Amino acid sequence: SYTVVQKKAKTIAVTGSSGKTTTVEAIYTMLKHIEPNTGKVYTQRPNPLSMSIGIMNLYCGSLLENALLIVEMPTDHHGCITSLAEVVQPDIAVVLNVRDAHINVFGWIQAIAHAKSELVKALKPGGEMVLNKDDENVAWMKSLAKDAQRTVYFSTSLRADVRGKIVEHTGTAINCIIQTATDTQNLSFPLIG
Repeated sequence: SYTVVQKKAKTIAVTGSSGKTTTVEAIYTMLKHIEPNTGKVYTQRPNPLSMSIGIMNLYCGSLLENALLIVEMPTDHHGCITSLAEVVQPDIAVVLNVRDAHINVFGWIQAIAHAKSELVKALKPGGEMVLNKDDENVAWMKSLAKDAQRTVYFSTSLRADVRGKIVEHTGTAINCIIQTATDTQNLSFPLIG
């Protein structure tokens, strides 16, 4: 089967009950300025076959080796993210949140959390997980880290590796402040909402 790793792409995979598309777009917007060879894949339905075809088309198109790919990883059943991760082989796993979306399928919030944790479990050796410290249904996923995997926590309020605060919605952009232990950046994302 065709996989991203055959093209030596670095892959950032994003999951969560909400905010996936916006986060993929925000990451893409930031990284496109640094790495022009950045692509993104959105999925409307968690379908590993269409995902594989989409990634093949993307890589057979304009992206070169050593590209950076940002992929949205939805789920509506156990094993879905595992199947998608076999295709994209994530270097970085971003888990935004766990909410009651698909509660009718999963039955309880912890089952949704376990389905989302499939992304963290699928990380390549030496990969990085980026976890929402504000969401206890996500923060625990650090316990799934394997050897040489790094965890980066983000938060809007709690002490974390990366903290963000939205300063202003302009109607055409979101202006925010991003802080780490060593740096503070003012960023503007061309996003509505």
